[in-house]
Amino acid sequence: PIPKASASSISNYTAKFNRSYDDVFITALSALEKSPITVVSFDSLSGKIFCNYKNSKAIIAQVERTAANITIFSITSADGAYNIPLSITNNIFQDVKQELLKTDSNF
Repeated sequence: PIPKASASSISNYTAKFNRSYDDVFITALSALEKSPITVVSFDSLSGKIFCNYKNSKAIIAQVERTAANITIFSITSADGAYNIPLSITNNIFQDVKQELLKTDSNF
């Protein structure tokens, strides 16, 4: 489900997908590239995607396996402050969801 905007908390910056880690990681990387967040580097083994927002704020996006075909995708500031605009994170999560749905229809 896509997080709803409310008081800023970790739940606003996390989404769960019933898809494989690889599918979510690749789609998350693509969604971040299309957003105002700039991907700097990534480590597909750890699931970490290092980014910048507005060329200054360090962002860490994390893709984590939780169970078979259940993957968590989170976007947080490296400084721990949850002050990334929710409209940006919600759009990224929505983009991931839409892209994953497209791949379902390709089968």
